[in-house]
Amino acid sequence: MSQLFAEGEKETFEIIDVDAIAHDVLDPLKMGQDSAYKKLVQTFGEEILNIPKTDDTEVNEKFPTIDRAKLGAIIFADRSKRNVLNGITHPLIIKIMIKAIVSQTFRVRSWKNKKTLVCVDIPLLFEGGIPMRSLFALKITVCCSPKLQLERLQQRNPDLSLKQCKDRIASQIAVETKMSMSDLVIRNDASLDDLTTEVRSIRRDIFMRVKAWNVGVDQLILCACVIIISNVVMKCMS
Repeated sequence: MSQLFAEGEKETFEIIDVDAIAHDVLDPLKMGQDSAYKKLVQTFGEEILNIPKTDDTEVNEKFPTIDRAKLGAIIFADRSKRNVLNGITHPLIIKIMIKAIVSQTFRVRSWKNKKTLVCVDIPLLFEGGIPMRSLFALKITVCCSPKLQLERLQQRNPDLSLKQCKDRIASQIAVETKMSMSDLVIRNDASLDDLTTEVRSIRRDIFMRVKAWNVGVDQLILCACVIIISNVVMKCMS
């Protein structure tokens, strides 16, 4: 979806994928000290690990990764455990995200021949609370009908049961509420061609708004980053 925003010859977006960051933060080989791996294993136990076996008794020496399906089954069945998980991972994800925002912002500012804005793709923006929402000048929600949302989740995750899919949707803020909290809304109920047309229209709208503000979104983001970074640092130190 976010890649549709990135397409463009004169006006485009540099995408930061927070979902990818959320995956990487579970891997100590990728994130090092910024990884949540050790804390998650200590908190939820080795049962969340994916330990491959060469036979019934011998355990392969390969580094055991966190099995997201096992972890998901635990936290989506228990709100308190989900809150514990978020308390461990969210500060790290925000820290990595802000680093990426600052880095990308300064990079696109150096491009003189192209109008480019930094776009952050966040699956659970509103669930992150006011501090997360306040970081961004414009908030865009891509939505579809609840029925279609459930169907797509089942298609994307055939290993999940119907109940597990419903639990995951129920753990999020309702789509209608997200729409009311957004500056712009994109409907994704129809074909890819329809979605592409709508994204192009929204993309033009965004650049017109930025021009009307007479200030770069990157400047607004950098001002917000100072506040958010301070909050994250204070939380990590406390």
